[in-house]
Amino acid sequence: MHTPELTLIIMQTKEPVSRFGFVVSKKTAKRAVDRNRIKRILRESIHHLLPTIPTGLDCVFIAKQNFAEKHTTEIEPEIKNLLLKKDN
Repeated sequence: MHTPELTLIIMQTKEPVSRFGFVVSKKTAKRAVDRNRIKRILRESIHHLLPTIPTGLDCVFIAKQNFAEKHTTEIEPEIKNLLLKKDN
């Protein structure tokens, strides 16, 4: 599943917890500082949504080039929408 800013890859597992990974390439952000900032924003958004996320998922979020243009308040609803699309 994807949006213009994010791609989400989900795999169902039998683990008792959900796990998350974040990929930000040099094409998305040239400087390591910017790539790490994007990962921190994604981790914080997942942290807020964790009570609503079902267990047993392995999720990888891949940030696209125009992700850096998004404001941090716009990211959490986008992640929530991607995770809800998984259920459909």
